[in-house]
Amino acid sequence: MRQTAIAGMVIVAIAHVSAQSPTPSFEAASVKVNRSGSREVNFGMPGGGRFTATNAPLREIIRVAYGVPDFLIAGAPDWIRAERFDIVARADGSPEREQLFLMLRTLLADRFKLAIRRETRELPQYALVRVKPDGPLGARLRPAAADCAAIMAAAQKGTPPPRSDRILCGSRGGPGTLAIGGMTMDQIASGFWTRLGRVVINRTELQGTFDLDLDFAPEPPAGAPTPSLDAAPPADSPSIFTAVQEQLGLKLESTRGPVKVLVVDRVERPTED
Repeated sequence: MRQTAIAGMVIVAIAHVSAQSPTPSFEAASVKVNRSGSREVNFGMPGGGRFTATNAPLREIIRVAYGVPDFLIAGAPDWIRAERFDIVARADGSPEREQLFLMLRTLLADRFKLAIRRETRELPQYALVRVKPDGPLGARLRPAAADCAAIMAAAQKGTPPPRSDRILCGSRGGPGTLAIGGMTMDQIASGFWTRLGRVVINRTELQGTFDLDLDFAPEPPAGAPTPSLDAAPPADSPSIFTAVQEQLGLKLESTRGPVKVLVVDRVERPTED
């Protein structure tokens, strides 16, 4: 399944909007059921105040609108994962990305009768810690090679980022691989959330920004077909837990703690345009 960067985003903090603020909404929006049978999902923000979702399960659309990983959405019926929709929406002017997400929440409330609430639950977590508090880090975890703050400031003035054969600022990954550049340990810990299906808390006490490269054996999701031999990782690939320890000099310890969860109280199938 291919998704754009919008669908892949994991936003740890959910924006709070004052009850007194006007509710932003799209100028026009179309919602249709997608019956193509395709597994490909696409989200887009092509500019000009437009937002698109193609062949997207409603659960994914909610995830994008509220900036939460899938495992922190509770109380939803099964059909919002199985049934897929196409959305084409347009806003006046050129609103910022965050404003478009707020408009998408309004659309979900209007067209899907979505009612949500946030609550804090005590849930399993992982703590990211150093294997040896005073020892060296793993060979694949290094202080950042680039000053990402300076690169971003220069980019705002029209200077393109420097060329590199690896990612300098941000993250890139696929099944069994993860490359990160110029991120704090808090950001690195949150980058593991969706891969592990749990909140990950940074307890390394490491300061500054880091680059890392991680290779591991991906675990297929429950019910997924066995991958072909061509696509399978090497038989001796370590689990992500072993890889984090051996390659980064860190480890993931099981713990529990309070986690903010998005609870779906009500949702209905929409009337198509």
